Amino acid sequence: MLIAAVALLFAPTDPTTFQDFEIAKLAAYHGLRNFTSDMRITMSAEGQTSELRLINRFDGEKYHSKVVTGEGASIEVGGDGKKMWAIFPGDKAYFEGPAEPVKPYVPKAHLLKVEKENFRFNFGTEVQVQFSCDPPFKIKSISTVKEGTTTLREVVASVTNAKGHTLNVTQWFLPDRWILKRFLLKGQTEAGATTFRGEATLNLNARFTSDEFKLDHGLVLGYVKRDSLPQGAGGG
Repeated sequence: MLIAAVALLFAPTDPTTFQDFEIAKLAAYHGLRNFTSDMRITMSAEGQTSELRLINRFDGEKYHSKVVTGEGASIEVGGDGKKMWAIFPGDKAYFEGPAEPVKPYVPKAHLLKVEKENFRFNFGTEVQVQFSCDPPFKIKSISTVKEGTTTLREVVASVTNAKGHTLNVTQWFLPDRWILKRFLLKGQTEAGATTFRGEATLNLNARFTSDEFKLDHGLVLGYVKRDSLPQGAGGG
């Protein structure tokens, strides 16, 4: 009984709308310390399948993120609180400059925007993945599930647009916070049958070296230095 009571005490509050849920996700990731996630994502649409790997390391205001596609192309960004940087191997270019001033974090301002009658899926340094749709997803259920010895929170949502296309998204989270462990999106879009799935290896007690969040200048030898960082490439 005591274990059940403790689990209930620390369980995240259930959002009532999908937008509230996305806001709760953003809030859960912001300011994480000693955190790493290695997520492998598979995306199938228009009869084609692509894969990518999203590696995130967060330690308060410090971050180090890398996106690697199935073809081996990558983008890497980071910041140690004093400097921020990015590496673009495909362009043989990099950026390094002062970190952005710390501002009050408002999760709602970081919601993924979407055009009318459209769907967007995004991944990056601020939160593992985000979903946005017009009309908006509606939450169908939030429940606790057991997978072997692992307890997860399962959130199921769906949407049907004016053309009759239906999308269903299920996300599985840690039991005590909205940190994503796995997701499955499946349904019909303008691109036809669409399936996105991803699963993460998580570590909430990671240890980092002193250089983990600094630019390794050895990786950018011979690269062109850019004067500015492309919008959206920085950490959140």
